[in-house]
Amino acid sequence: MNRILSVLGSMKTMAVLMLIFAVSIGYATFIENDFGTMSAKADVYNALWFEVLLGLLAVNLLLNIIRFKMARNGKWLVFLFHVSFLIILVGAAITRYVGYEGVMHIREGKSSDVIVSAEPYATFTVTKGEKSYTFNEPLYLSKRTSNDFERTLETEGEAIRVTLDEYIPDASYQAVADPAGKPFLDLMVTGAQGAQQIQLSEGEFVEAN
Repeated sequence: MNRILSVLGSMKTMAVLMLIFAVSIGYATFIENDFGTMSAKADVYNALWFEVLLGLLAVNLLLNIIRFKMARNGKWLVFLFHVSFLIILVGAAITRYVGYEGVMHIREGKSSDVIVSAEPYATFTVTKGEKSYTFNEPLYLSKRTSNDFERTLETEGEAIRVTLDEYIPDASYQAVADPAGKPFLDLMVTGAQGAQQIQLSEGEFVEAN
């Protein structure tokens, strides 16, 4: 155990972890530019390996502070660097596991208590007799790698298995001309999730960004 802590708390380990961290976020930037924010979150930012990397980096910084007694040996600049980076990692963890992102539309002179989540969700509604059960779970899907998703939903002692069969990126609905059809308005809007095609018929509305 002491050997593991010694390796984790070494300056060489910190240098290696910092290098991996820098390469990872740089790689994520290229992914986000080419494939969108959701792919970058699915492949890097929200991936388990990236969370482990940040956890090891936090442990390394804390062990370095304790091991080299930075607060007591007058190494204030090095101490402040370690503490500031540690605070950033703690803030990132709080945002990741406790906080949430979203958009709230507030018209001038009005108030609102509704926020639209920025996270994509997989939503399942199960109807059994007169009862309905709804399950929501954040789900990031990548355009560049394979996507796996499998869940078992429990409703009144009955298990329902849900699996992802296929993900088709950038799929969109298209209106087909029909002599007996009705007028449609076709719009293209852009936002945090990239370009989005919206089609509205008379009486319909949509909140976009």
